[in-house]
Amino acid sequence: MNKEILNPKIIEYNNRCYRVNPTNIDKFQLKSTNVDCNDLTDVDNLNEIFDKKESLDITSYLELLIKDQKVFFKNFINNYPVSFNFTKDKLEIFSNNETTLQSVVDQILIELQCLMSRREFLFFPKFFLIDFNLISNFIIFKERVLNLKKKINGFSPSLFISEQKLHQTLGGFYRKDCNINVPIDISKITSQIDQEIKSINLSFSGVTCLTDDPSQTHVLYMKIVDDDNFKRFKQLCEKSKILFDDDNFKEQQNDILPMFHVTLMNSLFVQSEKRQTFDAGPILKVFRNFFFGKSNISNLTI
Repeated sequence: MNKEILNPKIIEYNNRCYRVNPTNIDKFQLKSTNVDCNDLTDVDNLNEIFDKKESLDITSYLELLIKDQKVFFKNFINNYPVSFNFTKDKLEIFSNNETTLQSVVDQILIELQCLMSRREFLFFPKFFLIDFNLISNFIIFKERVLNLKKKINGFSPSLFISEQKLHQTLGGFYRKDCNINVPIDISKITSQIDQEIKSINLSFSGVTCLTDDPSQTHVLYMKIVDDDNFKRFKQLCEKSKILFDDDNFKEQQNDILPMFHVTLMNSLFVQSEKRQTFDAGPILKVFRNFFFGKSNISNLTI
């Protein structure tokens, strides 16, 4: 566990203290200004004219707010005489009452920190693929793709996942209570499914990119053969998710992770200032039906 969690960074804002998630202390910025607004008619999403404004730097939270802004702001809009506007890097809060404005700002800060805590402590339970032959075939796949690199726009050797990390992800989960001070323990869940896991032997054949345009691919996946073992595995995954929910964990909503596909190549593995795509077309053409083999799966782990 990060020792800084036990001695958190505290920021003071308007005579109130806020705990800052230590994993985000370098990213977290708070810039605030109160100004009188005489003419706000150019702001499209204001419902009425307010004479006071508060601006918060939300650079660290843009991804969260863009995804969940309707849910995030619904409570404030329904209960307070306020309106919101997004600029490139700021959240503007408008009101005609100074006390109301400050109360909403304070609550937003707390809510944003809770959202960030959930994201930072999001975890992904997974089953590792442990069969030697399947891992050997992945290495063969990797070597053959390297031979195609001149035909693959955006190619980098760093795109490949490590053969020791081939896995099937169950999904993304976080604590319902956002309790970041207690280590994650899934032993209650694994104890109920480990015996079933041992009898499942999955088959893997072919690759897919799950995008409309293969030339703009971020992730290339290995496909699981749809057979009786796969059906049992899907049932086991659904059972596991129910167990997580019962054990005070919540599955991430609107999860973009494709279920039942194993990552082979991912542009996130490439170190660059901006995430780039690569052309998976040549790989799909050669390996669409490539048989990777069969594999037992490891116990569920984080």
